[in-house]
Amino acid sequence: MNFFRGFLTSRLFFRIMRISIIFNIVFTACLQLSAHALNAQHINETKVVLALNNESLLDAIHKIETSTPFIFLFNKTDVSDIHGLYLSKSTHTVQEILEELLRGRNITFRQINKKIVLRKVEKNILSTLHMGQQTMISGSVVDSVGGGIAGVAVRVVSKPQFTVTDREGRFELQGIPITDRLQFQILGYAEKVVPATTTMRVVLHMTQEAIEEVYVNTGYQKLPRERSAGSFAQPDMELFDQRTGSMNVLQRLDGLIPGLTVNNARGTDQYQIRGISSVGVYTPSSLTPYAGTDRSPLVVVDGVPVNSINDVNPQDVESINVLKDATATSIWGSRASNGVIVISTKKGRNSGKIQVDYNMFYNFMGKPDLSYFPVLNSRQFITAATEIFDINNTSWATVSQPAYSVSPGVAPHEQILFDGDPTRGIISVAQRDYLLDSLSGLDNRRQLEELFYRNALLSNHTLSLRGGQEKYRFYGSLSYTDDRNTQPKNRNNTYKVNLRQDYSPHERINLYLVTDLTNRRNASKPILTTGSNFLPYQMFADESGNPIAMPWLYRISSLQQDYETRSGISLDYVPLLEGEYGYNDSDYLSARVNSGLRIKLLEGLDFEGIYGWNRGVTNTTGYLSDRSYTVRNMAASFATGSKVDNTIRYYMPASGGRYTTGNTLQTNWTIRNQLNYNKAWLDRVHQLTALAGFEQSESTSRGNTNTVWGYHDQMLTAIPLDYATLGAGIANPVMLYNSTRSIWNYAMDYQNTENTARFRSVYANISYTFLERYSINTSWRWDQSSLFGIDKASQNRPVWSIGGRYDIAKEYFLTDVKWINQLAVRATYGLTGTAPSPGTAASKDIIASSTTSSSFPEGAYRIAIPANRGLTWESTRTINFGTDFGFFNNRVIGSIDIYRRRTSDLLGNRPANPFSGYTTIVGNLGDLENKGIELGLRVIPVQYRDFQWRIVLNASYNKNKITKLSTSLTNPTGNSIISNNAYGGFFEGYAAYAIFAYRYEGLDGMGDPQIRLSDGSISKALNVAKPEDMVFMGTYQPKWAGGFTNGFQYRSIGLNINVIGNLGHVMRRDVNRKYNGNRMNPSAGSISVGNEHADFANRWKNPGDEAHTDIPRWVGNVSASTRDRWVNYYMFADRNVVDASFIKLRDITLSYALPVAPIKRVGIFAMSVQAQMGNIMLWKANAYNIDPEYITPLTGLRTQLSGQHTFSVGTNITF
Repeated sequence: MNFFRGFLTSRLFFRIMRISIIFNIVFTACLQLSAHALNAQHINETKVVLALNNESLLDAIHKIETSTPFIFLFNKTDVSDIHGLYLSKSTHTVQEILEELLRGRNITFRQINKKIVLRKVEKNILSTLHMGQQTMISGSVVDSVGGGIAGVAVRVVSKPQFTVTDREGRFELQGIPITDRLQFQILGYAEKVVPATTTMRVVLHMTQEAIEEVYVNTGYQKLPRERSAGSFAQPDMELFDQRTGSMNVLQRLDGLIPGLTVNNARGTDQYQIRGISSVGVYTPSSLTPYAGTDRSPLVVVDGVPVNSINDVNPQDVESINVLKDATATSIWGSRASNGVIVISTKKGRNSGKIQVDYNMFYNFMGKPDLSYFPVLNSRQFITAATEIFDINNTSWATVSQPAYSVSPGVAPHEQILFDGDPTRGIISVAQRDYLLDSLSGLDNRRQLEELFYRNALLSNHTLSLRGGQEKYRFYGSLSYTDDRNTQPKNRNNTYKVNLRQDYSPHERINLYLVTDLTNRRNASKPILTTGSNFLPYQMFADESGNPIAMPWLYRISSLQQDYETRSGISLDYVPLLEGEYGYNDSDYLSARVNSGLRIKLLEGLDFEGIYGWNRGVTNTTGYLSDRSYTVRNMAASFATGSKVDNTIRYYMPASGGRYTTGNTLQTNWTIRNQLNYNKAWLDRVHQLTALAGFEQSESTSRGNTNTVWGYHDQMLTAIPLDYATLGAGIANPVMLYNSTRSIWNYAMDYQNTENTARFRSVYANISYTFLERYSINTSWRWDQSSLFGIDKASQNRPVWSIGGRYDIAKEYFLTDVKWINQLAVRATYGLTGTAPSPGTAASKDIIASSTTSSSFPEGAYRIAIPANRGLTWESTRTINFGTDFGFFNNRVIGSIDIYRRRTSDLLGNRPANPFSGYTTIVGNLGDLENKGIELGLRVIPVQYRDFQWRIVLNASYNKNKITKLSTSLTNPTGNSIISNNAYGGFFEGYAAYAIFAYRYEGLDGMGDPQIRLSDGSISKALNVAKPEDMVFMGTYQPKWAGGFTNGFQYRSIGLNINVIGNLGHVMRRDVNRKYNGNRMNPSAGSISVGNEHADFANRWKNPGDEAHTDIPRWVGNVSASTRDRWVNYYMFADRNVVDASFIKLRDITLSYALPVAPIKRVGIFAMSVQAQMGNIMLWKANAYNIDPEYITPLTGLRTQLSGQHTFSVGTNITF
């Protein structure tokens, strides 16, 4: 193992990678052939599994000979000129294959014992003569989802003339009577005869036998779908490829997979398969507070798990399999409780020549909608600010004190109110009213849109090449992605190089190597974010375009002048200029290497070895010059004395900027060795597929940050700090916030972290099928994890599953029921598990350094995570029943699954022994249960000549309940439930992601909120509610999720309409949060807050208002407000929890495939163009204009609404 680690970090390894990339970007195309000889001795009984891709008849004969007992006899000159044969991978008899390959070629065949004799028949020249109008016919042959079908025999009905479609399904025929008909034939698809037209697009549908040959990829093996009892799902790849709203692979799956929920609301689990299986460990700094155990699906690329799905280019994806139940996922062991998404990237094909593809799109996404936030306009704001202003509650003497200046200074409207107060008499009442009215007429929204936002744009260009021969095949791509967000001067560019090489030096040996490099570069300016929540009248530039200073955001002018005089440092603050005084850059480089070796040891027995390695490095730099306010303010804050009498002393550099560097390194490796066995006996009466293997993996993450001050970017020098003095505290600083100021109040200048997790596993999987209709699957895996310390009993986790499948449609009593093409039932049961994330829990103490306390300025150690010797794995048991069906010549195909998942020994924060010094400890704290049903359905209601209408429906329902939970809540109250609710919403006896609320009874005669208690009484007393008084409102994770697609195809024109929906969940709505104080102003230094919710204008003001409003009154005195009432009764009221259900028209795509003849003249083999509109219609269950994808459902705070009503154009060109 040390050898591997040393080799992977050596220069030799990277040289090999460079050589491989530089000298092997020759891209090619691929074919797979697998043939199994059975015991039958006649060509109409002997079956083989065969696939051809642009090959010659001689190649096909050779492969049949090596896979069967037959020998071919023929005249080589009769067959040597037959090339360009295509055949989809399928199982057929030798006779069926020969009939297909020789159809229309004037060659007959005959079996004599074990010999097959081929003989050419001379053409009758007169039979080719034809009278009537003739023309050239061109077109394409595609499958039901629009993919080209290669190798289709296109025959003219009236005369012996034919051709074969190429690798993209294209064909041409010269001299065809316009009144004639064409016949389309290929094994695996139903034959079709249609009238000839000059430009044609013909759709063929798979036969029942071909459908049964669909394979499922688990990441460890490929298994025919009809032999697997597991619950799998595969997306419509045509719809997947068309989506241009995101370069994230998982985001493109929205609505395409039954059971996969995509929830884009902030603070939620974005991707879930079949609900939740872990509550996690509470980490309050995270947007998903319970993230200690990963709740997202495991993502596997080319057989190896990956950490970042963002490194995968969707244009390189060939297929996706989503594994959902225990039988499907258990092969992945303890990491598969949340489901597995298996992604296979594109491979080469041995087509004999290079195919070049160019794919691009531009997605125009516009600016964010600032009107989405319901806030006061300028006139409403000034009116409200005037109404609540009371100099008796907050006097000028108070706000002008240095100790008070930790809050912001006095906003312009407040300065006018203070100056116009009769007790000060700076200006008259008339002047005050005039100035306030002037502010009421200002509106900064246009400046916000023009100065702080730009039109977002997402574009991608991917150039791929493929080609090769039988022994060596390539697929490679180069891609560039430009992701411009709405903030000006920001850049986010991604460059990718992907290369897959397959080499077969011997018929028994296959090797492959995948090398993938990703470089993502981000550059941004430290521009402050703002929006409608800032003061609506405050402009950022004057009429001439000059930036406006806003020093009042930090302190009043008199304090500013005093600090500037004594420190000698300007403390002016101009938001528009701050972005020019620094930068933030990041450079991410990721290398992914997957290699594999497969050796055929014996008939049916293979050895397979896989090695996967991934390394991602992110380097970040942040710089603020000494012109930035942050650096100037820091220098003045740690200055003593005075510039006036030359006693000034700077403990932080007064010249030079702040320079911060960061480095994160993520390294993963996986080694897997396994034996595969695949055998069929007695004409497939018995079929057995088995594997057994050993796997070991390691994941290591390291990170550090370092900050220096007094940095000069030209000289690359910095000034060292006296940390001992700064840590002890600076007495009597210029800015008198406190008597002393310490650097420990600020972020550490240096931090370093490291986490390592190791897994070791042995596993086995067996699938047996009897009479091609009775199948049983079983798997077993034994995982060991280093996350549990050295306790062997805790380290080990056995994982297993068992399942069965019964193909009813293959029974003799249904053979005459022609409308039933597929009908099978499935049942599975198994166990999976989950380990805690690195650094969150262990059976031994986790020690960390501590340098953030002034008590230990030289550093110390602390117990970061206390030991829990009783810590064990989470365990998830899943039972699944399913059915697969296909009716009416497979024009109706689908599956239904019903499941139940029970998770025990949940990992999370539980109460600790109080004598340990900790209130909580990470451990096993409870159980939960999931139940659900899923439907995947594809229907073709209309298929008439060149027109097809296709419907795809994916729908799922999930209901969960936490049946047991040990929490740290002691003597819970209604308020503690609300507070804990804000950290994830997990309560025993309720669904996960629960939202609770007070039973609101409106306002009393004084304008104070009231609630109804469980005994029926009404109260407004402070925090009087108990748990039994609270109302369970529902869950903020959707219960129903899915997608609905209508696809229309007429010849070369396609239209796809995709609708997605999340239903059955709830959210808090945004409400007024201003109830006391006499100031309406932003936070110190913030231009993103300051305005108030529009509901503030509708608050209770006078007795009797309670009849038409339920918004509590404003109280000027903060102490009185918090002493006499509980405004949380309103903010967290049941009437402020609303239905979050929504249905959105995610995208509409119009595509057109250009005719072959004109583009062929300019060297283009095929070309299609598309236009797409995204997020153009929304139905929502709430009446408050809330888009449930743009809100934090637990808090009710809206997020910036962007990416709506987008428009994109794209093209795909093949040379």
